[in-house]
Amino acid sequence: LEWHKKKFFKPCQDSQEMAFCLNEGECFIIETVAGVHRHCRCKEGYRGLRCDQFVPKTDSILSDPSMYFCHCMFSSKENMRESF
Repeated sequence: LEWHKKKFFKPCQDSQEMAFCLNEGECFIIETVAGVHRHCRCKEGYRGLRCDQFVPKTDSILSDPSMYFCHCMFSSKENMRESF
């Protein structure tokens, strides 16, 4: 697999190619039968063809509500009715 990466995925060389990827994404040239294509490896927090889409970090509890559990203690039934 590493051999294929070296043969088909080459780092962008000139400034125009390197400017293709945004937000400090790493630019690669991919040579295929159909032609030469540019590809970006995005830094954490970005995605998209050119690393142009910001992906905000989320708190794991907020992003997956099923992970959050709250156990509330009430001293009496009266307190429980008042709380809801």
